[in-house]
Amino acid sequence: MTKDLVLIAGYSLADILDMTVVGNTVMHHIFLNILPDNLGRPPFRPSVEASMDVKARDLGIEINPAAHIYVLPVEAGYVGADNVAVLISETPYEKDELTLIIDIGTNGEIVLGNREKLFSCSCATGPALEGAGLSCGMRAVKGAIEKLRIDPTPLIGLLFGRSEWLGKRGSAMECETIRFMRFGYYRYPGAAFTLARVINENGMFRQEVRAPRLRTDKKGTKEFVIVWRDETATGKEIVITQHDIRQIQLAKAALRAGCEVLMRHYGKNQ
Repeated sequence: MTKDLVLIAGYSLADILDMTVVGNTVMHHIFLNILPDNLGRPPFRPSVEASMDVKARDLGIEINPAAHIYVLPVEAGYVGADNVAVLISETPYEKDELTLIIDIGTNGEIVLGNREKLFSCSCATGPALEGAGLSCGMRAVKGAIEKLRIDPTPLIGLLFGRSEWLGKRGSAMECETIRFMRFGYYRYPGAAFTLARVINENGMFRQEVRAPRLRTDKKGTKEFVIVWRDETATGKEIVITQHDIRQIQLAKAALRAGCEVLMRHYGKNQ
């Protein structure tokens, strides 16, 4: 992908003389060819925390052989260099007002503070919001569902801009998280399960609702059909299950808990 972008811009890889790389602590270590073993056992300390300056050729990166690659430092086992990049970009340490920054990725990294003091933490937010652990979850690639709408009156189905879908796009879960933070349901632009009264305020499918797309699976639990099998590229139906909704709720709860922990450490009322 990098090569394609460079060529489109009218350059070659040899024209890249410097590169800055960030990522979560595991990706940071793997990129630098450092075993991330320590991150899997207490006290979960990184093998390397400081920033690094290495030659591209030493890492096998196909840009100018003399190019330098600058890798930002990591903060902790689960607060990586990507969080440091966010700090540099948003500069909360230069501001008087209190700033809350939320980075939702593989795990949620949160920063709270201002020029007086800064606190950061991580929480298990990312997997479900990136499609992992969901019945039809997938990466953000061609064929993934990014947006959906529910027609609540009558509740006859969903309206899409195209067909031949593969599954639920992880990044769609991620980018819409803030929009449905207060609730226990998937909320995409235009409509929501709650607005259509498919689920209640606790995120449970309503037992009294009768609709072609809302059904009971073989285990006796409710699920909602997003795309019928004859409309998908895989020949399998794409559904949202009660388990999927619960996974999203757990992810959001972790994010909320992380924010509350930082607020307590900072000394602010919630």
